[in-house]
Amino acid sequence: MMSKRNSYKWTRRKKAIYVVRRAASLSSLLVILSLTSHTQKRQKTYDRLCSFMLKAGGVYTKFLQGVLLAVPEVQDWVERNDVDFFENVPTEPLDAETIVSEELGEQAQRVNINQRVIASGTFAQVYYGVLDSFQPVIIKIQRQTILTSIKTDIWLLKFFARFAQPLITNIDVDISTISQDFSRVTLAEVDYKREARMAELMRERLSLHHTDVIIPKTYVELSTAKVIVQDRLGGVSLAELLYRKTPLVKSETEILHHVMRLILSLPFTVGLVYADPHPGNIRIINASHIALVDFGAIDDSQVDIDVYRKLLKAVVRAMDGKMTPVEALDVYFSTYAPRLYKALEITRVALGLPPIIPLFAQLSLGKEQSTEPQANISNNVFALSNINRLVNPNNRFALRSSLQNLSYARAIHTIIQTMLLFKLDSEMLSALRLSSDWMDQKSLSDQPKSNITLTTTEAKEIVFDWLEKVLIRNPFMVSDLKQIYITLRKTNTEPTTL
Repeated sequence: MMSKRNSYKWTRRKKAIYVVRRAASLSSLLVILSLTSHTQKRQKTYDRLCSFMLKAGGVYTKFLQGVLLAVPEVQDWVERNDVDFFENVPTEPLDAETIVSEELGEQAQRVNINQRVIASGTFAQVYYGVLDSFQPVIIKIQRQTILTSIKTDIWLLKFFARFAQPLITNIDVDISTISQDFSRVTLAEVDYKREARMAELMRERLSLHHTDVIIPKTYVELSTAKVIVQDRLGGVSLAELLYRKTPLVKSETEILHHVMRLILSLPFTVGLVYADPHPGNIRIINASHIALVDFGAIDDSQVDIDVYRKLLKAVVRAMDGKMTPVEALDVYFSTYAPRLYKALEITRVALGLPPIIPLFAQLSLGKEQSTEPQANISNNVFALSNINRLVNPNNRFALRSSLQNLSYARAIHTIIQTMLLFKLDSEMLSALRLSSDWMDQKSLSDQPKSNITLTTTEAKEIVFDWLEKVLIRNPFMVSDLKQIYITLRKTNTEPTTL
């Protein structure tokens, strides 16, 4: 039997105690942050929030690392406290040898593990090891608290964000909306069997397109739901560069520029989205080779090239301060609700309806402002979130994005954030523009495009059902949308496809 400290199962009593204690600590934090935000500076509010999330660990540290790190006040807190939550999160007292033995059974004889933790992330701890073939490897072991607490913590995080947003007045990041998206993609990262398969899939495809990128071999037969075994890599991680406290040399800056363009191009070249390119997951092996590690956030769904290109172009325009609310809402619909977006196009053509998206932008922001470039959201890593906050506050338009489209946004956001952590603003913008231009110029004849096909009847039903939800959320729009609503309800157009 696995020792008590290595148990991955909790009793009902232990779960109940955990929920009560965590809920109480979050409630206390909410009160403290609310008071702090009304009486003290922004930095003090962020300091308290960051300290809690780092101490809480797991999902909370992941949220801090993956979402909030782009905020200047969070970066200031990190620098003052010398925090490294990419590779040096506080560890758990795991008996690595016992866990490997329990997980691998007879196969465990093939692995000789050193129980010293060499890296600790938010969801796992990493150890050195050697196979019976004398191949140096790393063994990634899932933290015992993750599977048992992740769903509870995700629910509590969303609950906290929902109530914190209106109370914490000097935090201007839309943590409520971001937490919803974050929660939906995080659960996929704790499936280690899937991660092992994705690692090998990425290694296979990259070998055909990018010979300068190394993916460590994953031993699928030695990987389980809680353990992953991979070849050990040399080099230095971007996290190590970030915390060495010395400026980057020119060659390192050029490599980072190349890394960003590589990450943004992967959906086109290999048909996979590498959605978590933070500094701990990218290594510089030498002057001509880099390596990617950690494949829990790989999205292997068929890439919708049209959506991805449009999203990237929108980020460029938003970062440049040239995007209008009409453009923002259009890209928001096409990216996060592509089926609805297609249905709107079909019903507009077939039923002679006015363009609904520009109308919504006008209703939300006024006719003049809806066509004015929004310079206030320029040069901001939260360009995607700010687009949402501008045109769809509190999900006014009742949209629910797909996990795939969230992975597009997450990949772009995270690599932008990584570049900005190194103060490479100009290199980041250059890589964004070059990647967007390259995608526009590249022939896409051999790439999978959007395959959404709807009849007019299907499109009408989709738009009608969605519009009902919008009117329930926004009664003030009833008079403006009444004619469109009536047309959709009465029209019985024969099915055609577009």
